[in-house]
Amino acid sequence: MENSAPILEVTSLATGYHRVKIVKNLQLSVFPAEIVCIIGPNGAGKSTVLRAVYGFLSCWEGNIRFKDEDITHLPAVKRAAKGMALVHQDGNIFPNLTIQENLEMGGYLIPEASERRARMDRLFAQLPFLHEKRKQAARSLSGGERQLLAIGMALMTEPDLLLLDEPSMGLSPQMMDRVFSWIVTIHEAGKSILMVEQNAKQALELAHRGYVLDLGTNRFEGDAKRLLDDPKVKRLYLGGGDINEDLS
Repeated sequence: MENSAPILEVTSLATGYHRVKIVKNLQLSVFPAEIVCIIGPNGAGKSTVLRAVYGFLSCWEGNIRFKDEDITHLPAVKRAAKGMALVHQDGNIFPNLTIQENLEMGGYLIPEASERRARMDRLFAQLPFLHEKRKQAARSLSGGERQLLAIGMALMTEPDLLLLDEPSMGLSPQMMDRVFSWIVTIHEAGKSILMVEQNAKQALELAHRGYVLDLGTNRFEGDAKRLLDDPKVKRLYLGGGDINEDLS
């Protein structure tokens, strides 16, 4: 994968909220058909990175390239039109609309009704429970089912890069496994995925590469399996330990 050009390349990124810099000098890349995860302690700036990549936050310093085009100052709607989709960790569905209506909302950028229908049918084939409940209000779904619906809405645009913000947040272990299993299926269909995840071990187990953020910048990065086996990463981020210990 790394023999090709990255589909996403973030260089020296700095951003934040209300003049408070949360992320600084961040480097990140995603290659075609690759799963990359971002892990780290609470408050490390993980979700902030995704919001900047998608255009919900301004890039104060550095630049962002997507499919070899500088998108540093493009608004989110134009990034979506270029093939990027973001699934938020919460508030990511319309609970009072039906499941089918939610998927139609996910495909709002598709002008042809026949193409929207075809994409919805493909999603229903992958997630039959959505088809069975398609006329029900989305609020009737469990937390995990809502997360699957939210990812399905994002996939309606058939993005080249899927951004997932804490997809397992608040889910039972069984439902978390189901969500992660579908993420692998999505990748196997050729999608590139950049994922922020609180369950660091599980994320590294399914990813190709990983980035460990601490205090808004790269702390560790590299092959996901190597990070899983790294004694310092294990001690500081996977198995407890004091994150302020041994930062040399």
